[in-house]
Amino acid sequence: EECLQKAESSDYVFIENISVGSFASDIEQVIVYRWQRKYPADFFFDIDLQTSNWKLSSMEEMVGYSHECIHKEIYKKVIK
Repeated sequence: EECLQKAESSDYVFIENISVGSFASDIEQVIVYRWQRKYPADFFFDIDLQTSNWKLSSMEEMVGYSHECIHKEIYKKVIK
């Protein structure tokens, strides 16, 4: 529950079911995995990666065990 408060600048934190929006200014990079299925959800990622604050730096397509096609997207914060 307190993983974001304890994270150092070079740490990776796996987030699945907590809000990260209030930590957006501290986050340097976001790695998102997407697959082509929609599942019901009670929780959604609350940082808008489509703003000018973030840039898609790479995207990779891979085959998974449970999904034929998984996209790995890496977004980096734009330093202004």
